[in-house]
Order: sequence, then structure tokens, then C-alpha cells
Amino acid sequence: MRWARFIVTATCLAFLSLPMAACRTGRAIDDAMITAQIKAELVADPRTVNSRINVVTQDGVVMLSGTVSLAARNGALAIAVGTLGVREVISVLHVEGLEG
Repeated sequence: MRWARFIVTATCLAFLSLPMAACRTGRAIDDAMITAQIKAELVADPRTVNSRINVVTQDGVVMLSGTVSLAARNGALAIAVGTLGVREVISVLHVEGLEG
């Protein structure tokens, strides 16, 4: 009987701790999903398919970096801004052939 009570108590505690763990890891999971979604769309988009664009997401803020064509920059920005869960996009993309 003691083991049954122990198992029930342990199970209840495990279920009660799930929401707290989800709160701590939820943002990281969301950020990973945002990054994966953007990278998948960059590979599928004809404007960005041959570009090397780095994507980093933290707390819903996406940073794009790399050296790209003007069309690739515009495409990457459009993809990032249009991705669900993105709060802000920071572009550190350098356009080939432009000074500055």
C-alpha cells in the first residue's frame, strides 16, 4: 500500500511540474521552430535559394546576417517578417556590390 501511495504521489508531482518546465523551455522551442521555418523558406524561395544567410532567433527576435544580392536580402526580410511568432527582425545583411 505504501508503494501505491508513493507512485500516485510521484505521478501527481510529475504532472504538476510539467507546466513549469514548459514555461522555461517554451520560448527556446518557439525560437528553434521560428529559425527552422525561416531556413526552410529561404531554401525554397528562388530569390534566396543560393544565398548563405545566417538566421538566429532569440525571444522572437530574428537576426539575419550574411552577404547576399539585393533580391536575396529583400526575399529574406519578407520571409522573416512574415513568419508566425516573429516579434522583430534585425538585418545585418550586406548587399554585394554596395558600399557602406
